Amino acid sequence: MERKKGELLISERKEYQSLDNLFKTRKKNCPTTIIFNTNDVLSKILKTKSKNNPKALVEKAFPNFNFENFYYELVSFGEHTVISIIKKDKVNELLKELIAKKISVVNISLGVCSLVNIKNHIERDIVRTSNTELLFDSATINSITRFEHNEPVHYEINGLEIENDFLLGFSGILSFISKGGIGFSNLTELNEYYKSEFQNKRFFDVVSKLSLGLVLTILLLNFFFFNHYFQKVGELRTLTEINGINKKNLSELTERVVEKQKRLDAILSSGNSKSSYYLDGIGKSVPTSVLIHQIQYQPLLKPLRNSKPVEVEENIIIIEGNSFNTNEFSIWIEQLETKSWIRKVETLDFDYQNKDNSLFSIKIVLDDEQ
Repeated sequence: MERKKGELLISERKEYQSLDNLFKTRKKNCPTTIIFNTNDVLSKILKTKSKNNPKALVEKAFPNFNFENFYYELVSFGEHTVISIIKKDKVNELLKELIAKKISVVNISLGVCSLVNIKNHIERDIVRTSNTELLFDSATINSITRFEHNEPVHYEINGLEIENDFLLGFSGILSFISKGGIGFSNLTELNEYYKSEFQNKRFFDVVSKLSLGLVLTILLLNFFFFNHYFQKVGELRTLTEINGINKKNLSELTERVVEKQKRLDAILSSGNSKSSYYLDGIGKSVPTSVLIHQIQYQPLLKPLRNSKPVEVEENIIIIEGNSFNTNEFSIWIEQLETKSWIRKVETLDFDYQNKDNSLFSIKIVLDDEQ
């Protein structure tokens, strides 16, 4: 059952042949009312409605009654009182099994006692439950009889149609909703305990869900807040990395420029002031029949490489060009060898192009002691 807009509605009706089937489909946090109406329950009718001493009525109906071993419940239907009893072991055994399966028990009733909640809404003298027939004279109950029936009996209670098999369960739920039944029982303390346990559990569940929702909301807000700043930090970090890369590249370029400058300085400084003297002397000695293409002073031994020292061939001058007169070329070589600052002259290459033109390459070894 469920309550919508102040009205009770029957949301579902089911019968279970065993507790195992009930456990498979029953929601664990749903309040459960138990009605004991099996053969373990004994019920009697006393033709009195006195409620001044309930225990005395129980002892009158069941002489030598042991209150330590039995639960009892009594309610008045008109001028008569129905008293139902059951052994505590039977109740406790079922409760133990239900609690082990996390079934939330909130109310326990015996026999047909819970019908007192709805009898005023049933305008019939014969009322049948799933296994019992009750005879009434107006509002007063006269008999309770066990019977087996085949055809269902329908009752209309405040616009709700209830079959006789569900009548006790429906009245038990009303007893829980109405905050207690109309009668006396030594189950009252037990019912209050289980009802309090259920309410505390439900309160805890509601508070837990609200707390969880609040925490999730805070976490979500924090996520958006930190995500915004995380993106900003990410952009700044990216910019910093780019600047770092640019700085590194600039530093490497600076180092390369410095290294090349060092190489250039090494080449320029290696010749000292004598280089001008040597080159000037060679230039003055060149005959008109010789055309110089290239002069290398202290040529490189190896090509320039990054991070490698500059190696030059010291005290060496390489001259390449064209000779248009072989005799004059030979005389020029002899003149060079006579100079005091030249140790020797080697002809590296002399290639005849035609009778009037030859390509040459000579190597002058300087005397560094001069």
